[in-house]
Amino acid sequence: MHVCATLCPMISAARGTRPALNILPKFQREPGDAYCSVTKEPHPVPLQGLFDHCYLGLMSVRVPSMSVLPPVRRDRIIAQLPQFYSKKAAVHTKDEFNSKVKTACQEQRTGTVGRFKIAKVIVVGDLAVGKTCLINRFCKDAFDKNYKATIGVDFEMERFEVLGVPFSLQLWDTAGQERFKCIASTYYRGAQTIVIVFDVNDVASLGHARQWLEDALKENDPTNVQLFLVGTKKDLSSPAQYSQIEQDAIELAEEIKAEYWALSSLTGENVREFFFRIASLAFEANVLAELEKSGSRHIGDVIKINSNSNNVYATSKKKQSNCCQ
Repeated sequence: MHVCATLCPMISAARGTRPALNILPKFQREPGDAYCSVTKEPHPVPLQGLFDHCYLGLMSVRVPSMSVLPPVRRDRIIAQLPQFYSKKAAVHTKDEFNSKVKTACQEQRTGTVGRFKIAKVIVVGDLAVGKTCLINRFCKDAFDKNYKATIGVDFEMERFEVLGVPFSLQLWDTAGQERFKCIASTYYRGAQTIVIVFDVNDVASLGHARQWLEDALKENDPTNVQLFLVGTKKDLSSPAQYSQIEQDAIELAEEIKAEYWALSSLTGENVREFFFRIASLAFEANVLAELEKSGSRHIGDVIKINSNSNNVYATSKKKQSNCCQ
């Protein structure tokens, strides 16, 4: 996955062309509906799970298919709604999952979660604020002290079981360097959750959060995304220093309507709780959205077809009643 997400845009950028395979919008289509950005024709290779091939010009890179998924780990099972970090900076302050969501899961109406049961999460922020370390701490339970800047975009898939229903997060780790911003921004589209990361020891990184949010929202509908403002490297901050930047961060979170979290990738403090919170809120949003769609379509409802003339259904009904009379 890392090969496709990183090399495809880089090679295209070097050639001065757009990426050969537009993979991001695929997640909003049916399986296999990937399109060539040049010819606009469907991709010739049926895609199973995420995708099997990514074409880089004339070169094809094979990516392992994810059609057969491993079982969900026992430590990724969510039965209760994880709580917020700070009530002062929490958009959702409820203690439990929505009753409609719990009922839908109990009644095995899991199809309402969507075909793939997946939510896309993009992680943005300045260079070296700890985006990659944050994702690696949760997904791999590892912390690498040797800093390596992300080139383009990296990708992780993490599976959960929420209220007995399989659910996955696509975690897109984007580059913070300015020269890679044009590449990373192409992967913002279709995000359900935007995580803006800053370093609690670097006030400037917090000041840049608004710009990162603005860039991410250019590719997404602001009304359909959940926002998180996350301060990293808490272990390196003194209580007095952290207290001051936390106040500023909470004020910003309230302004942009984001949920604030502070954590440490080194010690693992609040990392698990944070990602469980993201997965739970994304799952709930998906189910509620699908329930609303399915609720508007009931079997037996009369469908009226409007035209420039009189209503077709009304006209036919009127003729039928006159005949009976």
